Amino acid sequence: MRADAIATLQAWLPTALIDVARQTGIDETIVELPRSWRRVASWDSVAEDQQPLVFATSSGTTSTSGAGANTGRRRSSEWYAEWEVPILAAVRGQDYDQTADLVSVYATAIRAVLVQRPPSLDGVRWWWTSEQFDALPAEQQRTWGGVVVTFVASADRVMVDVGGHADLNSRTPEVAAALDRGVLTRTS
Repeated sequence: MRADAIATLQAWLPTALIDVARQTGIDETIVELPRSWRRVASWDSVAEDQQPLVFATSSGTTSTSGAGANTGRRRSSEWYAEWEVPILAAVRGQDYDQTADLVSVYATAIRAVLVQRPPSLDGVRWWWTSEQFDALPAEQQRTWGGVVVTFVASADRVMVDVGGHADLNSRTPEVAAALDRGVLTRTS
């Protein structure tokens, strides 16, 4: 999910940034294109990269109760899953107002790209769920800003009870023969 989100953003975000700046009346000459694009497991390494930067992370499937993954059955033998995919953009401006403008442009452009041109994984649906603007100490807010734009990717048929991909559960002669021989076992 992270790799596909970054690939989509690398292809479309540069154009979207300029379009958003023009549409909102922000001087497009202050909008720098990302210098760093990474997939990360956590945000710990943000300070190491050149800015502007765009990171994508995912801690795994989403949780509904805090005790387990939000994965579940859709049909008797197929499973679906959802992954939260936060996208972080960090920028630097000359002063507080310019930094706020840049954060706004990046947030709007990231949202627009991934809503209008979601990553092209078969059977995966993407939707935008939130934006969070970083609350930094006052001395840092003047020239540094960031936003996390969060998406959820949802996929049907990620697994079937008979094991493996959902196509194994089809009624093909090969699967029927494997079931008859006991190579595959239907669990539902």
